[in-house]
Amino acid sequence: MAFERIIGAAFLHPDKGVYSLLAPARHGQVGRLVDPCYPDQPHANLDCDQGFVTDRARYVSREEAWKLVAEEMAAFPGQKLAHYPALENFGTDEHPMPNNRGSELFSEDVW
Repeated sequence: MAFERIIGAAFLHPDKGVYSLLAPARHGQVGRLVDPCYPDQPHANLDCDQGFVTDRARYVSREEAWKLVAEEMAAFPGQKLAHYPALENFGTDEHPMPNNRGSELFSEDVW
């Protein structure tokens, strides 16, 4: 089975589309490229959504990214996946979530 993989951090601007940088970029780095999305920039548009881009050229929310990664990690219990270097045993009964923020994925969680 070919899993859809997270390959970069992204911002979705409601009018201008998706802005992204490939891993290991963080959301803060992407946001600084998109002045209207970043809170410390003039004319900031705080309606921007932070998420990820996948290897299928698709934008996914933090919640959907969490589900994608959990599905793949569950298929390989106890294994560390090279493309998600910061995650270990995520999605197992012992470690169901990558962080303490609930079911949202953060770039720090995966690389």
